[in-house]
Amino acid sequence: MKDKLRKERSTFAGQPEICWICARSIIAIRRAKNVERHWGTLRYLMETKNIRDVLLPHLPTKWLKSICDTYADHGTADEQAAAMCLVLLVNLTRMAETERFLSSDASVDENQLNKVIHGCSVQLWDGLNTFYVDTGNMPRLMFGRIEKILSPHAPLLALYETIIQRMLESGGNMIARLEKMNPRFWPE
Repeated sequence: MKDKLRKERSTFAGQPEICWICARSIIAIRRAKNVERHWGTLRYLMETKNIRDVLLPHLPTKWLKSICDTYADHGTADEQAAAMCLVLLVNLTRMAETERFLSSDASVDENQLNKVIHGCSVQLWDGLNTFYVDTGNMPRLMFGRIEKILSPHAPLLALYETIIQRMLESGGNMIARLEKMNPRFWPE
């Protein structure tokens, strides 16, 4: 564990010390070292608003997701369920982007692709269709449900807002690309 801590410590040079404290706590929890103490530290960092407001802007999304993973593993039942919304959002986006890099799918039917591009829906599998990219309300409803689930959990809602902001600012993911195509993408 000491080697992992030493390696990770250098990645936090120039950051507020609480960033390293947060990461160190997660690393210890993952390695089952003083879990109760480190979980208490992480909860304190996340549940103290003025600390959380300093912490979240400085942590890369990798560590924001690690906080979500930790809540999903160690939080209350409600926190675990809420945190899994964020874990799924980030991991499914990562999977979609990974598949995009790996795929140069020649099997895509040009006619179906043109239908989707021009605002039509086509069947994907087992009764599921593509959503209407330019007008569909599926993302708005989904994100509205996520926000409702997260709203009683201030630390998790703050993580969600930070992760979404990062996704949109980066532009390099399906959420950012699709959001640009649909004015009804987000809850009102």
